[in-house]
Amino acid sequence: MKSLSAVRALSLSMCLFALLGLTLGCDPPPADRERPAGEGEGEGEGEGGEGEGEGEGEGEGEGGEGEGEPEPDLDGNTLATPAAISPPATQSVELGTAGDQDCFSFTITSRQVIVAETSDGAGGCPADLDTVIELFAAGEEIDADDDGGEGVCSLLASLQDAGTYVVCVRGFANDDVGTVQLELRLDVPPVCGDSVVDENFEECDDGDAEGGDGCDENCEVESGFACDTPGQDCVLECGNGRIDGFLEQCDDGGVAPGDGCSATCTIEEGFVCGEPGTRCAQPSVLAAGQSCAAPSAITLPAIGTTLAHTIDLSTATDDVAGIPEGCLAFGTNDGGEGRVDRVISFVANLTGFVVVQTASPPDTVVYAYEGTCGGAPAAVELCDDDGGPGTGGRVVIPVSNGTTYFVVIDSFSATPTTETATPLIIQTFNQNPTPAP
Repeated sequence: MKSLSAVRALSLSMCLFALLGLTLGCDPPPADRERPAGEGEGEGEGEGGEGEGEGEGEGEGEGGEGEGEPEPDLDGNTLATPAAISPPATQSVELGTAGDQDCFSFTITSRQVIVAETSDGAGGCPADLDTVIELFAAGEEIDADDDGGEGVCSLLASLQDAGTYVVCVRGFANDDVGTVQLELRLDVPPVCGDSVVDENFEECDDGDAEGGDGCDENCEVESGFACDTPGQDCVLECGNGRIDGFLEQCDDGGVAPGDGCSATCTIEEGFVCGEPGTRCAQPSVLAAGQSCAAPSAITLPAIGTTLAHTIDLSTATDDVAGIPEGCLAFGTNDGGEGRVDRVISFVANLTGFVVVQTASPPDTVVYAYEGTCGGAPAAVELCDDDGGPGTGGRVVIPVSNGTTYFVVIDSFSATPTTETATPLIIQTFNQNPTPAP
């Protein structure tokens, strides 16, 4: 039996031979030892260690980064500071704390379908992690999905124009924490104009990609149209009580002809039409006064009905003293001194709103005063130039029962001989009506 000292001497001799290049079974010193591929170094050395270690290098080591594998989770990628990625991309998302949110920014250069999906990376969904995907543009949420994917995972498909976007993944509840895989890709958008409606992204398809005909260039239904049959023209929804699209001149809430607004929502000859949803009327000539001292007094119509007149401006004179230069006090400069004037007055028979509107031709400006007619710009309660049809004026006057009001119809042109009769429409409402088209 060898002594302990003999064993030590033999061991030292063998290591000496190893240092001279003769391998006799002695391991190299740890500092010179070659590390197997994928083995970690430092704290947590070996499988699953921290820092450089297992998985470093493309395809190296078990679970290492490689083609088709998700990128590691990135810390600090919030909505304010998203991590930049380029689709198609697969990203590991670690929701480590309650309320955690991981966000990624990307840019698309053309109109495309943005598809974002969460999963467990194997075609399923983590049973204990309910996710929500949110899509942002310029800091505003524009789309979101909760459980559109497998199980309680998310699947968002959103058709968007070229631009920069941020996609965020969060847990549905604060206690939804864990790791999930995010897949982000871009799909080709549907073809607008092929007479086929893609129900996921299109509302209509009339066979072209041009707007103004009811189905716009993105195959979305334009206001006031009905698009029921793919490949066929859309039709106006005349009779819904609002003026839709540029093809409607009126809409009295019905489609019966002969009442001033035709079955195709055009104004019939001899009628004037006011606020949408109200009946049109045949105007009578109103010999409106030419001064605040001698206005033409009228009686307001019943609530929701229309009083229609025509006013001849061809022989009117500028007799309303102190009328400001058009709507100068309101940001424009037209009408006013030197232009022809007509004046009407009424005593309010309700507490509500009175709409006074002119229509072109000719071009007119409408002023409204409460209690006193004429005066400096500060005395003008309301003023409007082109708020009515064409170049007509339109004012919506808040009125109190029993109070007197004056309305001045002022010619825009300084040449009275060129002016003709202008339609005048007066209506009353309990509530402020919708704005004029």
